[in-house]
Amino acid sequence: MKQALWLILFVSISIYSPAQSLRHKLQVGGTIHFNSSNSSSNTVGIFAQEVTSSKFQAQPSLGFFLSDRVVVGLQGNYQQDTHLEERQSNSSYSSQDPSMQIDEIELKATSWSVGPFMRYYLPLKENIFLFAHAGSGIGNRNQESFRTFSMVTQGKKEGLGNSYSTNDRPLVFANLKPGIIFFPISKLGLEVSLGEIGYYNYGEGLADKLTASLGFSSLQVGATLLLGK
Repeated sequence: MKQALWLILFVSISIYSPAQSLRHKLQVGGTIHFNSSNSSSNTVGIFAQEVTSSKFQAQPSLGFFLSDRVVVGLQGNYQQDTHLEERQSNSSYSSQDPSMQIDEIELKATSWSVGPFMRYYLPLKENIFLFAHAGSGIGNRNQESFRTFSMVTQGKKEGLGNSYSTNDRPLVFANLKPGIIFFPISKLGLEVSLGEIGYYNYGEGLADKLTASLGFSSLQVGATLLLGK
């Protein structure tokens, strides 16, 4: 009986062990993410609003396998967020002289960071692995805000004013990302991660931010190249 149990355990380990040794190899890779959304609301003759948001993110990385399952290294991050909002409100109480006030808002935020990461691979099959990717870093976040006010009266649009502001903030973060990677060939892996659980700090005067964005809207896709003998 004991011999049978040891045999089952040995076979199980053999099935879930990688066919190639990854220890001391280099991992060069990266992920990208893009997401956009659009929403609108309308109360006829009184108020209308349209909001469009988009996000682009790229994360290159370079790592070193300490063992077949553990990678440590450095990663970078570049992210750009855009938020466009247009509000239209009826500012006239007279049906004989209708007028519409338009408020247009554009927000652009660009951030970059660099820092260490550690990734743990859990083999499912010979060429399929689950992974947990933990990272942290420091960087910078710049946000620009454009706002324009105008009035439309009897079909004519007249500008009422505009404003512009910008600010730079230091960025400190730590996050954890779950994912899965598939190696169609021994040197190349294709991966997918479903968002992150993270902590972000944007400097003095702003509240710390905890995120738990897991799902298809936070989907990241990427590739990993293994280097070394």
